[in-house]
Amino acid sequence: MKKSIFLGLALLLAAGTVFAGLFSCTRQSGGSQQQKGASPSSSPITIMLPLYYQEAPPSGSPMEKAIEAFTGLDVEFQFVPIDSYDERLTLAITSNQMPDVIAVLNPKLPVYINAVRGGMFWDIDGRFGQLPALKEHYDAQTLINAQVDGKLYGLPRGRALTRDGIVIRKDWLKNVGINKDLTQPVTLDDVYTIVKAFALNDPDKNGRNDTTGLLLCVGQDGNIAGYVLNMLDVANGGGNGWEAAADGNLVYTYTTPAHLASLNFLKKLYNEGIVNKDFATMRAAQFYEAIDKEQAGFYFQTVTDAHERWDNVTKTIQARDPVLAKLTPPEAKYEFLDIITKIQDVNGKIRASTEPGFNGVLSFPKSSLKSEADLMKVLQFFDKLDTPDGQSVIEWGVKDRHYTLDSNGRADVVSNSLLLSAEVQPFWQMFCTNRVIDRASLKGNVAPMYTKVYTQMAALMPYAVYNPTIPLISDTYSTIGANLDKIIFDAQAQYIMGVIDEAGWQAAVNRWKQSGGDKITAEYSALYKQFKK
Repeated sequence: MKKSIFLGLALLLAAGTVFAGLFSCTRQSGGSQQQKGASPSSSPITIMLPLYYQEAPPSGSPMEKAIEAFTGLDVEFQFVPIDSYDERLTLAITSNQMPDVIAVLNPKLPVYINAVRGGMFWDIDGRFGQLPALKEHYDAQTLINAQVDGKLYGLPRGRALTRDGIVIRKDWLKNVGINKDLTQPVTLDDVYTIVKAFALNDPDKNGRNDTTGLLLCVGQDGNIAGYVLNMLDVANGGGNGWEAAADGNLVYTYTTPAHLASLNFLKKLYNEGIVNKDFATMRAAQFYEAIDKEQAGFYFQTVTDAHERWDNVTKTIQARDPVLAKLTPPEAKYEFLDIITKIQDVNGKIRASTEPGFNGVLSFPKSSLKSEADLMKVLQFFDKLDTPDGQSVIEWGVKDRHYTLDSNGRADVVSNSLLLSAEVQPFWQMFCTNRVIDRASLKGNVAPMYTKVYTQMAALMPYAVYNPTIPLISDTYSTIGANLDKIIFDAQAQYIMGVIDEAGWQAAVNRWKQSGGDKITAEYSALYKQFKK
């Protein structure tokens, strides 16, 4: 269906349809309102967002009406399937026919960088004085990370900076006889012990040798997915992708001894047969299929996985376990699943790899927002949605349709998960500041794993290790970075599997440097010194 939607759009464009028409549609507004607010104005705000679900909410949906009622503004949403989102974004930018607000998932996309440098988007630096909620709630590091050439060209869609860790089957840990307090820091030796036990000691107690110790897969770019190597590099005393040397220049962590130590750790697991042998060809869909089949119970990933996934396994376990069957699914999941967030490095210190802290930005084209007044109207729309009452609208939806209130005034989501994914969750793409801290005025009865995950992610912040290149743009990397990444990513897998030795790995590192890596390093170093303040 997603492909059909994009094909239809392409055919319309080929036939000469005015692109701007894609961002206006016949719609009806009005109806009963959830929150008190002014009547929607006659000049709608058009917003383009990615869609991760099968169907987009229709125009005039209950959530759209609730947002309009709360903000007092008329809004039109353009939901674009995620599989074709960057293509649609490119078409919009190159035609300079864009909505008022456009989500840019990859702010380093060359077409977007060129548009920013060409003056097509508003610089929103210095405007937070008129945006009190956003000013209070944004993490300072996130605002830095979202910059382009030292300036901010959009509202970051905030995420937790420290959310990397390990997801683990707690019941398996008990079955293999390991009594480990997972709230306490673990070492790489602990990781090895657990992985080996999960592979060899029949953790599911079915009498068969059918489990994997550590489950790995690769992303679309060929890199080992799940932030595994970033976490291992930090645990081996290295940086988080890139790091600053003593002379102030930046160093690509993948070329350092710390990264070689990380590869040697995975190589050891591979040689002992306690990591899945097909990791270099396994993709995310197969990865989660293995989890659903209970073939694995230990992997590196963002720990939000522990509450967002594992529903299929929960059903399977409850079907055979009469004790857990008496619990609600979220309660049952909390009993057999756990997370590890604190990992000690080789020097005994807790260090946590970080992510950028945002999933793209909401940018504001000058072609649609002609004046400062137009820009501020839209910025204040998002500022109002970032207040506690505004976050409640986006988080929970419409009372008695998407949630009910219990006797204590707390929200309980309806049991119809399809209704929530069709009508509420697509609008979560508008969240600006991260949700590690629950700021919504309406509190709900959330799953215990949700509470654990977000509490532990917040507790990691004092140990954060940042990637200094996140806000920097290397023109060389923008041009040939993907090709250079492939040199490293292919060599990583080959080294772990024994196809190449340490000399072969070093040859790949040298090839990366000579093919443009040294130039990228020089560009990043110069920019780092320029914008370090």
